[in-house]
Amino acid sequence: RLLALSAGQSVIIAAALRLAFGGPPFRQDQALSLDFFLGMCCFWFGCNNSSKEIVKQRDILVAEYAVNLQLRAFVFAKVWLQCVVAILQVFVLLTTLKLFGVDWPTGHTLLGFLASAAAGVCLGLVISGWSESLDQAATLVPISLIPQLLLSGIVTTYPTALVERFAQVFVSGHRMGRVAVAAATQQTGRAIGDALVLTMHAGV
Repeated sequence: RLLALSAGQSVIIAAALRLAFGGPPFRQDQALSLDFFLGMCCFWFGCNNSSKEIVKQRDILVAEYAVNLQLRAFVFAKVWLQCVVAILQVFVLLTTLKLFGVDWPTGHTLLGFLASAAAGVCLGLVISGWSESLDQAATLVPISLIPQLLLSGIVTTYPTALVERFAQVFVSGHRMGRVAVAAATQQTGRAIGDALVLTMHAGV
């Protein structure tokens, strides 16, 4: 049931993006915006799904930790499972767009989308670990996503160099924005580099 709901979510988002951006060929600014919003959707898939995983099992986790459950193994299992679910959602999203006439992304752009989903998973698990209830986790998810949009460098320019430097180091949305720019301008090497940094964000 969960997988069916997740797949349906991807289909609905794909339909909304197709409605908003129309069909190809896209102008360069349209391609940039589409790639960026696709990346942010991938980030949201991971973050939203994983944000409930730890908090809803907190009582079980505490009880099993008392009898020698390895916390690292528990977290790694959650990361692995949620990354698989998020990646499946990404592929359903992209496949639906393909059926709507939107070309499949190039390899480096796809890498950026998958890295964005993984970064979202890890942030969602952090939110879940910090939250004391499912309601609190649900409230923190959109709060965590807003900086990804505002500090991406796509929605608006950075007011100061300090803000830009902060975004470069701490904000996954900034890297997804750079992947989108590189994809729109066909700078393959730059896109791959930013996608790898985005993957490092997930690891951190």
